[in-house]
Amino acid sequence: MDKTNGKKMTDETAHIRQSIADILQTPVGSRIQRRDYGSILPLLIDRPISHGLALQIASASIVALQKWEHRVEISGFKVRFSADEKHHITADIDATQHTNQTKLTFEQMPLVL
Repeated sequence: MDKTNGKKMTDETAHIRQSIADILQTPVGSRIQRRDYGSILPLLIDRPISHGLALQIASASIVALQKWEHRVEISGFKVRFSADEKHHITADIDATQHTNQTKLTFEQMPLVL
């Protein structure tokens, strides 16, 4: 289901993108019935921008996606810091869909709300 309008999603790639965003933007411990769902990204967001932070963000994201999004295997994760007012931290994610071995690329995936 599309979280913006409640309609059925027929595009599997769009559903995977929505799922990845939900996993990465949900703080661990915030879901009542699934306390371990989500990622620790919200804990990293207010830290000073550095190469070390980019590595921590990538690592935390990949661990969360490996745990919660079983339809894909992540092969690349590049963190981008921008001055754009809408999304300050985004990622370019390369993945392979398990069911049909399709290569997927999600550019400028927002990591924070």
